[in-house]
Amino acid sequence: MELFGRRPETAALDRLLDRAADRAGSGLVLWGEPGIGKTALLEYAVGAASEAAVLRCRGTRMEAGLAFAALHELLWPVLDRLETLAAPQAAALRGALGMSRDPANRFLIGAAVLSLLSGLARERPVLVVVDDAQWVDEASAHCLGFVARRVATEPVAVLLTGHEHPASGPWEGLPTLEVGGLADEDARQLVTAIVPGVDAALVDRTVRAAGGNPLALHELPALDPQTDGEATVPPSGNRVGPRLRRAFCARVEALKPSTRALLLLAAAEGRGDRHVVHRAGAGWGVDTSTWDEALRSGLLRASGARLEFRHPLIPAAVYDGSPFAERQAVHRALATALPRDATTERAWHLAAAADGPDEDVATLLQHAAEECLRRSAGSMAARTLCRAAELSPKPADAARRLAAAARAAWHAGQANTARQVLEDAERLGGVHPIVRLSGGLRGILEFAYGMPERAHHYLACDMAVVPETRRAVELGTVAVRAAWSAGRADLQQDALQRLRAVDTAGDSAVSGLMPVLRNWWSCYDLTGEFPPPTPDLTSDAVGRLGTVAWELLPPVPLAQAWGVDARLLDVLRVQAAQLRRRHELSALALVLAQIAILDTAAGRWGAAEVAAAEACGWPRRSGRITSPRRAAAASAHWLPPAASTAPSTSTPAGPCGSRFRVGCERSAHRRTGFVDVRHSSTVVLRRR
Repeated sequence: MELFGRRPETAALDRLLDRAADRAGSGLVLWGEPGIGKTALLEYAVGAASEAAVLRCRGTRMEAGLAFAALHELLWPVLDRLETLAAPQAAALRGALGMSRDPANRFLIGAAVLSLLSGLARERPVLVVVDDAQWVDEASAHCLGFVARRVATEPVAVLLTGHEHPASGPWEGLPTLEVGGLADEDARQLVTAIVPGVDAALVDRTVRAAGGNPLALHELPALDPQTDGEATVPPSGNRVGPRLRRAFCARVEALKPSTRALLLLAAAEGRGDRHVVHRAGAGWGVDTSTWDEALRSGLLRASGARLEFRHPLIPAAVYDGSPFAERQAVHRALATALPRDATTERAWHLAAAADGPDEDVATLLQHAAEECLRRSAGSMAARTLCRAAELSPKPADAARRLAAAARAAWHAGQANTARQVLEDAERLGGVHPIVRLSGGLRGILEFAYGMPERAHHYLACDMAVVPETRRAVELGTVAVRAAWSAGRADLQQDALQRLRAVDTAGDSAVSGLMPVLRNWWSCYDLTGEFPPPTPDLTSDAVGRLGTVAWELLPPVPLAQAWGVDARLLDVLRVQAAQLRRRHELSALALVLAQIAILDTAAGRWGAAEVAAAEACGWPRRSGRITSPRRAAAASAHWLPPAASTAPSTSTPAGPCGSRFRVGCERSAHRRTGFVDVRHSSTVVLRRR
């Protein structure tokens, strides 16, 4: 393959492959506008890596909502090697790929893929190629980003393409290379090579119109100037996207109706499954001659049971250029043609075909969301449930699904989405029903956003609304913490009284925790109703609370005052591991913030930096909270309260006496700081 004007890019790819061959693996993201030549550079790399094992996949719009779809395509050729993995990794990867119903642990899945590639690389270098990474499903993207950041000592190269600079998201931190337009002279050479003997005037017009975009240089000479006179003199600044779509549509319109239908079916199917497209085309007059014409057109390619468009813009042009009624019809045909067990794909095809409320389709989408949650794909579950809500005929069902979507988004680290979806659910179903369905999520969200007084109001009210006793206790404990963070002794006392009033007689596990919770906060009790703590109970408390939800754990300064901060750190690390395994990213960020504070106080600067960086990184990689400052602010309420909230001098000496008072006064200034790990090898508390 001859590439015109791409010497710097091919040299960069050669260096990447050479380093990988020398066991210095790396990732590289090629980015640029559609049609700029990223896929051609991938093909160059594949050709240059002739002695490497090549694994490749391509993101598609249709599969962007299917958890681990891209990973399934990537690993399909080497699935027989799953037996070489450690049993926990193999089980997690089988669950992710739909080969079993094992829980999908995100960390184990990433470790499994890394182990699989490392095993392959012991035989020969490995090249992982991911085209159109902007459409790769989120679960696969996070897994591949995890892998790409960990191959520095392996003969593995990970090469990706996308439309935008990966400043944030799953590819954050990987080396990047922008692919720009061709210089005019290189563009002329390309047009001359594509259309030998072409008129010089047409070459000049094409070069001016294409703006250096290689795909435009391929397609624009085929445009009929009589039908698209603008192609020769584009308006200043006009992008080539619409022009290319017209070029592709013009080529499609020249085909017979059944061939156009076949191309539309392939575009809507999105996965490249030739068998499904063939079955769906039975009612559209698709026969052998139809397939022959489609393949001869050069727009579609077939390899065995796989179909692939020559360029991603082609299916987009075919699909977007078709009437809505035809798109509905092909989605229904594809839903019928899918295998019986393809529940998620069928649900999305039927959803794309729906033009109004449909409870059957909404139910199918709800089942698909449950499958996403089983695979720890919370953000996909949230999107699926939101679409199910849109198709729900009854407002109550829509509100119920939106409440579930909000919880899924919250666990996936998408606090902004969770907040908006929860508000939509409340508008449809009312506040109290949504509080019951979401488990009092609105107060937790305000707490995470650093709005302690509002959080206290919601949490205190919602304790009486949620149906589960354990959840009421969790909300009550967070309400106490919110009031403590706000420096409001009156709200603190109110929350303590509400917590004390919860009837836990019907739940022995929760009932056994109540003395522990009361002891933690007894130094703030102004009524004398909470018994003073004993050293034995204090020592045992952290261990007992280590087995429950993160909401019940004490704030760091309180544990420091009791002298059990080392024990709390152990518990928090266990909690962090559990939250990682369940992929509950928002809660994980909050727990990691506490770990960072404890490590900072103990002078473990390196450990503190690691915890703080992960706490800031999870919200950013989730694609919703994009700033380290925002991530740190979300955990600001974990920092110590102002000195004014310390117990009065009448408080007995000991953990709740002078030691705690001094600790609060010493740390009051830190409430205005945040953990900055961007420019230093140590954790620095800075003034806002």
